[in-house]
Amino acid sequence: MWVEFVRYPEGTMPIPISNDRLYYDVNNNKEMTLGVDLVLISERLWNCFLDWYGGGPTLKWRIDNKDPPDQISKRPNEILPASS
Repeated sequence: MWVEFVRYPEGTMPIPISNDRLYYDVNNNKEMTLGVDLVLISERLWNCFLDWYGGGPTLKWRIDNKDPPDQISKRPNEILPASS
């Protein structure tokens, strides 16, 4: 969909981001694997995606760069509603 959008002026804008499934899995304590079920990106990059596409909800993790991936909490520190 993105390739169609950027190549053609009449292309359809990609749909908003949906983290609904991730939100559901987090709330139901589903075992998740980093890099398979979710990837972590910087807040700055996430805000760019939200500005471009909209959607959500935003799930924020606070991470110390010294934390090994298997030590990262399965629960976000903050959850914000989806943008409209």
